Amino acid sequence: MFFVACMFFTWTALALPPNIVHFVIDDLGYFDLGYKNGVVQTPQLDQLVKEGIQLTSYYTFKVCAPARASILTGRYPWSIGYYNVGGTNEGVNLSFSLLPELLKPANYSTVAIGKWHVGALLQSYTPTFRGFDYYFGYYAAATKSYWYHGGEVGGCSGTDFSNNTGTQVGGALGENGTYSTHAFTNYAVTKIKTHDKNNPLYMYLAYQATHDAAGSGIQAPLTTVDQYPFIINDTYKVQAATLTELDWGISNVTSALKQAGMWNNTVIVVTSDNGGPLPHTYNWPLRGGKHTYWEGGIRGEAFVYSELLPVSVRGKKWDGMVHTSDWYTTFVEGLAELSLPSNTGPRPVDGMNIWPALMTGGVSPRNEVISQVQNDYWNDTQVIRSGVFKLLIGNPGDSNRIPFPALSKQPVAFGKSGGIVEPGTGHATGPGMSDGPYNKTLCTKSPCLFNLKDDITESHDLAADPQYAPLIKNLTKRLENVAKSAMPFAKIFRDSKEFKAAKEAICKIIDQTGFVEPADVPLGPTPPPTPLGPTPPPTPVPIPPECETAMEKICPHSKYPDETTCRKCCHTNKSDLTSDGCKPKHFNAYCTFTRN
Repeated sequence: MFFVACMFFTWTALALPPNIVHFVIDDLGYFDLGYKNGVVQTPQLDQLVKEGIQLTSYYTFKVCAPARASILTGRYPWSIGYYNVGGTNEGVNLSFSLLPELLKPANYSTVAIGKWHVGALLQSYTPTFRGFDYYFGYYAAATKSYWYHGGEVGGCSGTDFSNNTGTQVGGALGENGTYSTHAFTNYAVTKIKTHDKNNPLYMYLAYQATHDAAGSGIQAPLTTVDQYPFIINDTYKVQAATLTELDWGISNVTSALKQAGMWNNTVIVVTSDNGGPLPHTYNWPLRGGKHTYWEGGIRGEAFVYSELLPVSVRGKKWDGMVHTSDWYTTFVEGLAELSLPSNTGPRPVDGMNIWPALMTGGVSPRNEVISQVQNDYWNDTQVIRSGVFKLLIGNPGDSNRIPFPALSKQPVAFGKSGGIVEPGTGHATGPGMSDGPYNKTLCTKSPCLFNLKDDITESHDLAADPQYAPLIKNLTKRLENVAKSAMPFAKIFRDSKEFKAAKEAICKIIDQTGFVEPADVPLGPTPPPTPLGPTPPPTPVPIPPECETAMEKICPHSKYPDETTCRKCCHTNKSDLTSDGCKPKHFNAYCTFTRN
């Protein structure tokens, strides 16, 4: 009896495990954020990285679905059958326990928002059947529009936007016409406001930004695009605007956490899912981009912010090696202080707990990342980093390095280089750009070895130097050995007839409801999507009274009646406004939301 009482006292006396908010940014380039390029306006993200810990050796996969599967399973993508992007029949095998399931013993409320992309042909593969309490987002790799959320399965088109709670799966009504960054942000803010503070929160927020809309291009509101008159190319104007909208969203989420009294016990993690695609992002100074095994394709942007981090480690770069699979173990063991179950799937966990190293600025527990193997299922490139050395065997992909472009000295209007605006709306689309001549000559005829500590641009191949022959032999043997433990392709249906039947069932659901939902969702009286409408404005960032007073005095709406001239005035008088407590995010709120 005494033992039970002591145990009860211990658990109730302890503070709650920290809230965890993981922002996954789709197709974010290594050089895309403002704190690196000095052009794109991302003040909230810049602040988080400058006051947090920047992970300079963060490794993910070259494309999106395998990286997301890795986060949620704690394994290398290839080890769970994700060798590449495999289409609608691809899904994380149900024998694996996903991350939110493992947080439940610590009473976490679990919310998934945005892109899923790890299986949705059957309900059992969708978020709320795999550990999440709530899901609000789309199942596929991308939708056809940031506003209208179109998707396709089996040749049938519908709205790929779901709002699921527990076993109740169905379409998200009333969202067609809403810019996805706004929709996801507003849902996240609502969930934070209504969260039961007696339990910790795990929020997996995977924005559509900055992936292009399927079949068109990158998209953003024209009013935000017009904030970038000196960027010459329309695609890059929209890319920058998409990031500014994303930054607005993250700012609103962090503000909601503060207003809810949750900020001081929250860990914020921001990561890209893969390297940025060369047609509309920048990975400078890295070589290559999305779809490649060069550093620009697999080394991603990542940083961590929390009031729980000691002051001594904040505002620092940490070069410890990290892999996407490490969040699984770090969140469960490092933050929730739970023990990983002995069996979370048919293959051991690859992820490591990096939280102790982050708290001290110490050495990473990881000294190796195996990005790809070759076996009976995959006969292509092999990639491993061990210590400072990286070995590439096979074709790594396009080896181009593209620097951030120079700005124009004069304003350039949107629409001069292929950008379009949807008639009757402010919906701007920047077409994809050519990334230049495809360079596929490097490392294709023989293995390449690089010392990444001295050569992050992968410009000096060491493979021909005899002194490295033993290292290359050992790393090659390592790749051969681990490849034997990899799983077959992560298919939901092995039988083609079953796969066909599932697609036909989804087509029937689309015909009746208008929404793309799993094949085994019961058909019922779900109404069709609401008609398309204008993009609702985002929720404004609160403006401190003294700041608003100063802006009204220096940049009155009577003199600067439109958003563009208002913002220009604010930025011109930035030093004066800053002294009155204003920040760049307040400029946007004042110019957008307070006009009569």
